[in-house]
Amino acid sequence: MRRTAKLRQRLLGVAFIAVIVASIGLTIAIYNKQFTPVVMVSLRTGVIGNQLLPNSDVKVRGLVVGEVRGITSAGDGATLQLALNPDMVDLVPSTSPRGCCPRRCSARSTCP
Repeated sequence: MRRTAKLRQRLLGVAFIAVIVASIGLTIAIYNKQFTPVVMVSLRTGVIGNQLLPNSDVKVRGLVVGEVRGITSAGDGATLQLALNPDMVDLVPSTSPRGCCPRRCSARSTCP
């Protein structure tokens, strides 16, 4: 009887640690927005702002429609991986100007 009680306590300890590890993993996945539905778009640009960073907002006419998920450098510019909100995709015209502005770019300043 004593041997089974010890085994039961050890199994409960292992199960408790597994629950903690799974909770931490789920928290990290939620923070990284793994469960958020998005429409991924690649944007090639010839000019990139010096302060354009991953997780920057993507705005159309001042409305946040997504975020920058990744930036890769090409020899003549950059390729941006944009994650757009599926509900907002229709607001982004395919012929929209693709100016890349840093976060602190105000509406009155001129951005490329």
